[in-house]
Amino acid sequence: MITRRRILALSLAAAVFFVVLFSSVFPSVQSHHVCTHHHCSTCERILLCEQTVHSLGDVAFFAAVLLVWVLFRFLCPSVFVEGKRIESLVTLRVKLSH
Repeated sequence: MITRRRILALSLAAAVFFVVLFSSVFPSVQSHHVCTHHHCSTCERILLCEQTVHSLGDVAFFAAVLLVWVLFRFLCPSVFVEGKRIESLVTLRVKLSH
């Protein structure tokens, strides 16, 4: 049984997908329109689509940076620990002559 949270997540992902798709396709389809150069609604919509794609790209970049930071923070904690000596057989000067 699909939970309400999963349905909401899928709906949100589908909405973002269609916004990106529309914002990418609309400017290329309407690039050769007849422009009046004064409050042209098509030019305003093209500008809005370009701004939407740009802002979604910024959000995706920051989300990726945050994801990488979280992954490194929890998967490689020794990178973020300062002043802690990592002990190994070499640093403990264990003699392995047996």
